[in-house]
Amino acid sequence: MGNQPPRTHEGWTEDPRYSVSNREFVITAAFFVVYTVVTIGVAWLLGGGKDADEIGIVWGFPAWFFWSTLVLGAAFCVVPYFIVRYLFTDMSLEADPEELEDEGAAR
Repeated sequence: MGNQPPRTHEGWTEDPRYSVSNREFVITAAFFVVYTVVTIGVAWLLGGGKDADEIGIVWGFPAWFFWSTLVLGAAFCVVPYFIVRYLFTDMSLEADPEELEDEGAAR
């Protein structure tokens, strides 16, 4: 994705920031899908289909809630830091000065 040349169409060149943004969106969407699947999976494995007597208690919470919501929630709050730090690209959102000059000349 990131190494593809910009697409052109009749004198129009795609801004390379679009491909970077698209890649970062895919990473973010994958993170949320993984988070949701893991949270639901852990909750189901620890509490799904069990009687109330079979469900353990951790710090006053049902075990399925404690592990799937509190612990995994805290763990998955740390992951975005590393995603942004190591996978995302820091780029300017300002318009390219050359593009502004070209637009001004075209008007």
